[in-house]
Amino acid sequence: MLKETGKLVYGLAYNGQMYFDYTVKPLTLADELKALEVLEETGLIEDVSGAKKAILTTLAYWAQQLEVSGIDAENLSVEFLLHNLASEDYQSILTSMESLRSKSIAAGQSDPAASEEADSSVVMQ
Repeated sequence: MLKETGKLVYGLAYNGQMYFDYTVKPLTLADELKALEVLEETGLIEDVSGAKKAILTTLAYWAQQLEVSGIDAENLSVEFLLHNLASEDYQSILTSMESLRSKSIAAGQSDPAASEEADSSVVMQ
């Protein structure tokens, strides 16, 4: 599975220590359903609009996609990220997500030489 690693500038405080190293992974369908369930159960995005709603939704997805070395996955909740993630670190993770997306797109593109070879073998048959 594709992953992207990075380092937070300000880090996340947890149990009296600071943590900086993180990894992001693609969002699976199960992860997306879990994020939507969390948003529905907690009511975090009810009666909010615009940028706040977008950020809370993003954090719900990240709670499923983000791994921080030294912090248990179940502790990386929307509320934890909202109250502990610095704005600059939020931007760093966004950049990592874009890089992951680019890697995924690049991995899905076929090799032109291999495509030509496959096309020529079909024609020859």
